[in-house]
Amino acid sequence: MDGQKPKIIIDDELRLMVQPLLKDAYLRLEADILKNGCREPLKLWRGILVDGMNRLNICTKRNIAYKTEELEFSDRNEVIAYIAAVQLLRTDVPEEVRRYLIGKRFEAEKAIAINRKLVDWNLYARNADLNGLPYRLFNPSQLPKQYHSIRNPTALRLAQAYCVSSVTIEKYAKYTRAVDSVFGKDPMLIKMLLSGKYKIPQSAIITLAKRSAQDIKRYREKVTTEMNMRDGMRPKVLLRNSQHKFVSPAHNDGAALKIGVKDVPKPNPDAEINRLSLTLPSWTDSIIRVHKGTDYATVSVDSRHQLESALSTHQEAVTLMLTDVRKEDESDND
Repeated sequence: MDGQKPKIIIDDELRLMVQPLLKDAYLRLEADILKNGCREPLKLWRGILVDGMNRLNICTKRNIAYKTEELEFSDRNEVIAYIAAVQLLRTDVPEEVRRYLIGKRFEAEKAIAINRKLVDWNLYARNADLNGLPYRLFNPSQLPKQYHSIRNPTALRLAQAYCVSSVTIEKYAKYTRAVDSVFGKDPMLIKMLLSGKYKIPQSAIITLAKRSAQDIKRYREKVTTEMNMRDGMRPKVLLRNSQHKFVSPAHNDGAALKIGVKDVPKPNPDAEINRLSLTLPSWTDSIIRVHKGTDYATVSVDSRHQLESALSTHQEAVTLMLTDVRKEDESDND
């Protein structure tokens, strides 16, 4: 539909899976669209927006024409798996969103496998968005012997893809179900959670999923109050067993959280990590830029081997760090 503006359906559940761009990235995209037009079509499924929320917002606001492309999916589970896989390729999603997306992908792909009576199933490129990889059936007999009797091969495959354990994948799925349940009762709290600005434990969300909309609203108001009182510090609000009382650690008997000015400055344990977090995007940009601009057939064997060795070392270091970081994240949320 070149140059037209057809009626596009915004699905609340699917929209929740798409993390908004950071301000700088959004402004760069807006500047590019203003200069060159909307070159990439918005992707739809039965009229529902699947990919292109930021482009749609910019084009609508600036009255710029855009193209649309209908993607082929058999059912809604395929759409969810596709969106989750694409969003998980991004490097700017908060940890809360990453867990939610992994859980959504797991639940969707598991449902597809059951519906198709397959041992396991993996969505890649019916629509050729993820490196053109074909569909793949997954046979447990192809795994190492210790995994031959694994209950859910989907969990193992996604665990390997996202550097966590298969048990953690199951935990993320439970968390995802709770997030969706709370979203149905109080969308605002879940939007706060997935913004990455509010630290709400997985255990609190799982407990809230069993509570009433009124209880959830009361909890949300408590989180907002804590955020305002702490002048920008990210609160870790805890959920009591009481049905109607929600308290922060600062008021939790025997476990008070003391926040104040320290008499003696201490080394900041976040300093090196924050520096690394700021440096890594430039390395990622460099890798992508060189990869896109390189014809590997013209590169010498020695150079290819040198790059392969460097990338392998880099990958091992990243995997090691990711494993340790996620272990701590899991222990924080147990």
